[in-house]
Amino acid sequence: MKSDKHRKLLRRRAWEATKRQRPRACLCLEELEDRRVLAPIVTFHGGPLLDNVQVQAVYYDWDVNIPAQANLMKSLDNFLTAIVPSAYLSSLSPQYRVMENGANYLAGMDDVIAPPAGGAPANINDTSIQQQLEKDIGNATLTDPAVTPNIFYFVFTAPGSNLIMDNAPGQPSTSKGSFAAYHSTSTTTGMNLGQGMLSPGEYSYAVMQVPKNWNFCNLTTATSHELVEGVTDVIGLALKPGGAAGNWINT
Repeated sequence: MKSDKHRKLLRRRAWEATKRQRPRACLCLEELEDRRVLAPIVTFHGGPLLDNVQVQAVYYDWDVNIPAQANLMKSLDNFLTAIVPSAYLSSLSPQYRVMENGANYLAGMDDVIAPPAGGAPANINDTSIQQQLEKDIGNATLTDPAVTPNIFYFVFTAPGSNLIMDNAPGQPSTSKGSFAAYHSTSTTTGMNLGQGMLSPGEYSYAVMQVPKNWNFCNLTTATSHELVEGVTDVIGLALKPGGAAGNWINT
């Protein structure tokens, strides 16, 4: 059995050995930025809002007989069901009072537009999308904006189709390397919108280009982005900071 003197000697030698070890670097943690970022960068300037947004999905040229497309539709429906009435939109308050009267995704009311006999076209343009929306509003497949002025149509193009925004100012732009999604506003009468609040018959919509080799995380990122912009910047005045009727939001 070791004596107390022997034990003390061993403890002393161990302590002296630790002093001879090379000093180790201290671990450092990166300080996280303040999560309260909305207040200083989001300012409402009185533009049109969809303060009780009702979102309806449109699947343009989708084939429900293709399992991958049918499964993706279900996943997107589940995503919109969760995010539309969530804190993702209510966090825009109090600057944007978009949740005072609630928000809703019209689950089970999808407008699924079957592709033509030869399959989905290689290119889809905004003009044809508007024409299809107005056709389906007329035949009651889509919710009538004259009855529900806070309706917001979210159009998902067929996976792999190239999206052409031919109604944009200047040269038509394509989704190949230029953009993933956009939001816009039109009317059932085809008239150009002026500045001001939406009138009966005017509607807001977003279009999401779905790549052939889609990534669900990327799709939901772009979808949530356009949802916020479509709700808070209905007629696209955020590009005009300082405008009397415009909204200004960093997204």
